[in-house]
Amino acid sequence: MRDLITHIVLIHVHGQQDKYRLDFKTEIPITDIYERLKPKGYKIFQLILDDNLYVMPQSELIKHEIEFDKLVRIKKTWFGFGRKTVTDILIYPQADFYYPYEFGTYTYLFSKQDYSKEQFSDWLSKQFPKGWSDLDDTYAGLNTETVEMLNAQDFLLITNHDYQTEFGIIGNKSIIENILNTFRKMDLTEYKEKIYRHN
Repeated sequence: MRDLITHIVLIHVHGQQDKYRLDFKTEIPITDIYERLKPKGYKIFQLILDDNLYVMPQSELIKHEIEFDKLVRIKKTWFGFGRKTVTDILIYPQADFYYPYEFGTYTYLFSKQDYSKEQFSDWLSKQFPKGWSDLDDTYAGLNTETVEMLNAQDFLLITNHDYQTEFGIIGNKSIIENILNTFRKMDLTEYKEKIYRHN
């Protein structure tokens, strides 16, 4: 039997200010939770930022026949005094593979659609122009009212940079209702659900 691990999940209904916070403990592996949240017919695109690519280098991905594309962007260096070119990777949907966890903001797009590298890259640049800091703010719920999905039925799951057992989910109202119902049906310990309403 695995140890029970504490999780915090922030859930945002797209276009609304109300946010849910879920607290629970479970021995279910985190990626198994993601699989349970995936509706029938959906696929998962994984975005791994440059800072995390040491965990499983591109050569390892190629060796294991993991399909991915490189996304090149310009990143400001400390204090914004300089710029450098960095390479993130977009891992295309494939069964039973999740990029190994370390610290960092891991981003998952759940969709029924097939997106090209160009479509994903253009969307990412428009919605999260500051890269890591925008994605991390999205986890905390600071910019979720303005994020637009590639498709209205898509939803995002973004992990906390420092704590991989904490993550945020953004989706439309019907998707969020389904996700909440899925959590409620899981065998979770000390499950608590709270809604924050903003005036």
